[in-house]
Amino acid sequence: MANGKVTVRVSKCGAGLCARVVALKKPRDDKGKPRTDKENPNPALRQRPVIGLTVLSNMKASGEGRWSGIIYNPDDGNTYSSAIQITGPSTMRVNGCVAGVFCKSTKFIRVD
Repeated sequence: MANGKVTVRVSKCGAGLCARVVALKKPRDDKGKPRTDKENPNPALRQRPVIGLTVLSNMKASGEGRWSGIIYNPDDGNTYSSAIQITGPSTMRVNGCVAGVFCKSTKFIRVD
């Protein structure tokens, strides 16, 4: 699934779903180095590559075509509550919320 900035692979993880970053539109920083998780609050994790990171985790079914869980945003190093909704045969909407009130969503399109 891709949104123009990031491509993720959604897969089963235990009883739920998870998603890992498999590609980035801009995989290298301004210095030509692979993008890392530099905003992570844990200094020991700041050098790990963004490609390969699990960004959706603990996603449990919460209705027909819906899952709820956690999303990690490597752009700011924060973790948010999240919801996925399948919106069509090749699309899904991912929401991330702070305190259940301030939310941001993005649409992902299936790629082969």
